[in-house]
Amino acid sequence: MTLKSHYKIIISIIIVIILFLPLIIYYYPYNNTEYNNNGESIDVKYFHNEYSIYACMFNSNYSASSYSLGNRESYLNTTLTNPAYYQLEGCLISHINISMKNIDAKYVYITTTGDNNNQYVQITGTHLPINCKQEGNKWINKYSSFDNLHSMGINFVIPNFYLHNGNYNFTLTVSAGKLHNTFYINTEKESAIYGSIINSTLSTVKVNTTLYIENMNNSIINTINVREGYYYYFVQPYTEYKLYSLNSTNNTLKLIDTISNKNITSGNSYHYRIFSGEL
Repeated sequence: MTLKSHYKIIISIIIVIILFLPLIIYYYPYNNTEYNNNGESIDVKYFHNEYSIYACMFNSNYSASSYSLGNRESYLNTTLTNPAYYQLEGCLISHINISMKNIDAKYVYITTTGDNNNQYVQITGTHLPINCKQEGNKWINKYSSFDNLHSMGINFVIPNFYLHNGNYNFTLTVSAGKLHNTFYINTEKESAIYGSIINSTLSTVKVNTTLYIENMNNSIINTINVREGYYYYFVQPYTEYKLYSLNSTNNTLKLIDTISNKNITSGNSYHYRIFSGEL
């Protein structure tokens, strides 16, 4: 083999290395590495009352994902659906969906840390794969491999709420093997106007309709959804508001009442019942 041939081979090897170098640089540090989410922040605002069936409803999904690159790709996805604080039940309730692929683990855990530790977290309404069973806050698969664990109803029981000045913060973590998804949940008590639609006998009318509320500081009008005769609306404390219904005849707003700024204090709520004839 001539010296010229040696040079050609060396040059060819160098060209191949240059072409594949980006792939080598990308793949090597990520191989066999687990990636966990940095934590999803969830703010749950609620108000305190003694009449309303529900205190705070959201239509929000909060998702977190973690994954691993190794001999085969695996992932753990977690979604919290519509977290809400229910005053009558005294707990924060959410639905959780967990999906996963190629997870080699004996257990899947749901754990919390926070102001009152995790002794107040209750897991209810679980729907598990055939070969999976629940033990407290963990799930066991007898084949030691999980796939598509999903649909859990979770109750976060929060006692002694007023000891925390209306705020309660804790962390929820879903983990399987080396993968974990974390949610930072912050609950905060706010001011609100709430109440129900009643008839002449003072019974609640289970009506679904829309009210309108005007902030007299800025003249902005927003809508309030009435569900099964109950309504609520977060407000600015020490602010005057006007409540309206819609006159379907001429499509104009009909004033129901003016709620004084003296009735709405910081962190507290004003209970106002509306007669059905005013709608």
